[in-house]
Amino acid sequence: MKIGIVGVGLLGSSLAVALKNKLKNDIEIVAFSSELTLEKARALNIFSEFHSYNKITTAINGLDILFLCSPIKIILEHIETIAKTSELSKPIIITDVGSTKRLIMDKAEECFSNRRDIIFIGGHPMAGNEFKGIEANDKSLYENAIYVVTPTPQTEDEYVSKLIYIIKLVGAIPLILEPTKHDKAVAGISHLPQMMASGLVDMISKEDNAELSKILSAGGFRDMTRIASSQYRMWEDIVETNKDNIFDLIDRYISELNFIKESIQQQTLEQVFDNARITREQIQKGKKGLLLLSLFEIFVRIPDEPGMILKISTILAEENLNIKDISIQHSREQDGGQFRLGFASLSDSEQAVECLMKQGYFAKIIE
Repeated sequence: MKIGIVGVGLLGSSLAVALKNKLKNDIEIVAFSSELTLEKARALNIFSEFHSYNKITTAINGLDILFLCSPIKIILEHIETIAKTSELSKPIIITDVGSTKRLIMDKAEECFSNRRDIIFIGGHPMAGNEFKGIEANDKSLYENAIYVVTPTPQTEDEYVSKLIYIIKLVGAIPLILEPTKHDKAVAGISHLPQMMASGLVDMISKEDNAELSKILSAGGFRDMTRIASSQYRMWEDIVETNKDNIFDLIDRYISELNFIKESIQQQTLEQVFDNARITREQIQKGKKGLLLLSLFEIFVRIPDEPGMILKISTILAEENLNIKDISIQHSREQDGGQFRLGFASLSDSEQAVECLMKQGYFAKIIE
């Protein structure tokens, strides 16, 4: 198999490293990027060929799959460029990793509708971290991540299956969605929360007692506003290409805040809290939302001291227990800190509680 990756930053290079790790010599990977990044790519000993962006039209011939791993607006430009290529010697699957899908799919339809040698299938891996660039490559980046796939109704199953095979190889979980449904969903679970966090911190910073608020802010505020540390350049394309859904949700959230205000006045706020708590618990357990893994979770109470993640992980690893998800909930507002650990089966979660209790840690299954 021979694949190409356009843009070998965090997502692109991590994809390459993961595939090479799985397929060894059964895969050739071609890198397309800037000259500076290509120099760094050569040092990885992962790629078989190296091409600058201006070679895309000539160097993709013979590839089985081409991944477009650039920012959204650059992906749109790449699609227009690829449309200018001469007829290819064999069909190629072209896919992308853009965080919004409707405009990308519309552009692909516009450019490739008359090309039988180019099969475009949209994609969006729900993966990433706070790092960037090829130096941050991580072969486990895609493991257990939802990977949205947006084929058209005309896309043949053979090509969808081929892409899904690659997605599963890197440990991701494929989920087929219609592009507009995808964009509405991520507007609610990703884009609106970013606007909320940034807006809340911006509002607090303008208050007369802003410095006091910074001093008093504890775990709850920090957890809720963590994503306010995001750089705007990482969000500019996302906001621009999904603004209609974001506008709609902002209006709905304003209505919800007014409803909460009325609930406080009418002393019915408990109903809002109860509904929110129940819904939140369902999301954590994988029953709704984009997290498809049905996890069995436990709480572990931990002291505030260095090395606790390693200690807990080591105890569980010695019992061959694999942690599928982990979150840390530590706040001076609460009685100590705690880990929330997710496991693939009830028996694993029960065994985890048992062995941790034997080691002197308080642990219990989350019902």
